[in-house]
Amino acid sequence: MNRLKHLLSRANELYYSTSIRSRLSLSFALLFAVLLVLLVIIVNNVSSSILIGKAVDNTSQSIALVSEKFDLTFDRVEDYAKTAITNNDIQDVLTVSPQEDELSRYTSRIKVFSALDGIINQTLIDSMHIYDYHRRMFDSGSVQNVQYRLPEFYDFFRTLESAGQLRWIDTHPSNYTKLSSVQHIVTLVRGIIDAGSGRRIGVLETNVSERTIAGLYDGIRLGNSGKIFVVNERGMIVSHADKHELYASVADQPYYEWIEKNNGGKTFGINGEEFLVISRHYERLNWTIVGIVPTVEILQDQKRLTNRLLSIGFIFLAISVFITILLSNSITRPILKLKQTMKFVSGGDLGVRAEVKYKDEIGTLTNEFNRMIRNTSELMDDLLDKRKKEEEYELALLQSQVNPHFLYNTLESINGLAELNRNGEIIRLVNELAFFYRGVLSKGSKIISLKEELDITESYLKMLKIRHGDRLNYRIEVDESLYGYATVKLLLQPLVENALIHGLRNKRGPGTIRIIGAEDSDLLYLFVIDDGIGMEAEAARSILLESPEGERKSGFGLASTNKRIKLYFGESYGLRIESGPEGTKVEISLPKNEMWKDDAS
Repeated sequence: MNRLKHLLSRANELYYSTSIRSRLSLSFALLFAVLLVLLVIIVNNVSSSILIGKAVDNTSQSIALVSEKFDLTFDRVEDYAKTAITNNDIQDVLTVSPQEDELSRYTSRIKVFSALDGIINQTLIDSMHIYDYHRRMFDSGSVQNVQYRLPEFYDFFRTLESAGQLRWIDTHPSNYTKLSSVQHIVTLVRGIIDAGSGRRIGVLETNVSERTIAGLYDGIRLGNSGKIFVVNERGMIVSHADKHELYASVADQPYYEWIEKNNGGKTFGINGEEFLVISRHYERLNWTIVGIVPTVEILQDQKRLTNRLLSIGFIFLAISVFITILLSNSITRPILKLKQTMKFVSGGDLGVRAEVKYKDEIGTLTNEFNRMIRNTSELMDDLLDKRKKEEEYELALLQSQVNPHFLYNTLESINGLAELNRNGEIIRLVNELAFFYRGVLSKGSKIISLKEELDITESYLKMLKIRHGDRLNYRIEVDESLYGYATVKLLLQPLVENALIHGLRNKRGPGTIRIIGAEDSDLLYLFVIDDGIGMEAEAARSILLESPEGERKSGFGLASTNKRIKLYFGESYGLRIESGPEGTKVEISLPKNEMWKDDAS
């Protein structure tokens, strides 16, 4: 007794010498441990039968659906086989005695190949083969390395004599390869009857890939690791999502004898683990569809038991709430005050400070929190100043990287026109060049109105029109109500240059560049569209990711333009590219920031 009192005294001393958090955690741990034991006992007794019964019902419905899919699939295969054996070209070839000359044999094979190929190309059929009484074999032409089954020819006929004119054969390796590998196939063997005389003239072998069969149940999920497969009357697996399991035997499994005689579900112990096994017999091929799922996965779902456990849970909840209130009153008040201060900080107010009244863990935490906020505020100020300067430098650098090589091309054009004494066009070209640079260099501002940007771009387009003549057309379709919105200077020129160089230059005949403006409630949209040769999808995706060095090599200026937009207006705005054989469309999204309003609007 004295030893017990000593242990209790020691435990009491340890309990009150620990922190508030530890005491609270220990109290709730002991309480909830008792509640958890009680709940586990009740859940184990009540839930197993409910969840397993529901799983059996749901899985049985899914397997029944698989059985129906099998019927639909095999009905279609039999219909396709019927279409083949009644085909006029096939009937003609098989009813006429084979000719000796090579041309006649080749013509016969082409007829049969065309008929069979026309069927399998539009269906789920893997391959078709025809055998006739003249020991000839015809195939659908979609396979390689065919091993002719002429020695088995008469076996096919004897099979059909005992099974009517149609017989299904279990999954087996194919006598051909497809995509350089042997296929696993289910085969329909059907006699071919002369439509005129009624005599048997051959056999049609129609093969369906086992992958097609497995695909009918591939979408069904049984828990996390459950599986569905199909076995034949000998217990051999004839269809499975894991192809390594094909042709394996389950006849030695503890559930096999049961699934041979029953439809439904039952639990079995397999390799030390309990599994739920659901089966359904499929009469047509004498198969059994089997679903297996670990019962531990079924029993993890406790949500369906919520209503049954509410009454018991309410009692435990009331006890927990009562104890929580008693224990938390002494510690939650300062925590709530600290939480309120944290909300102000999370809202962006870094000048607020929490009041310190306690010297326990909460007081220490409050002091550390105040020190962290002070340091964070100072650090944020430094980072904001640094980032602002970096963005200004980066924006200026990107603005300076706009490639002016068109000036060289323009001067070359002026030189060529001068040699041809086309003085009028020289004057126009020089005037447009002057207007272009007057717009680019005026005011020194990097942000201008859309009207000013369109004027600069139109001058550039006019210079291009003078240089390229009738090979280049352009249209600017922007409503005047959009003219007052702000945009980055030289936003459109790189896009127009890109459309010309990479879209229209290699196009046969004239091309057109369109600039279109649009808006919605929040955004301004500009589109630069060309009807050139377009580009590959991968190239279109990579353009906006190029570095400045990559841009100089590829000739694209879109990545820099995109980055200038994001640096000035934000990451939500920028370029998006769509391209195809019919041309390329570059979409620009900008915020609707007004520099001035059009009086007309």
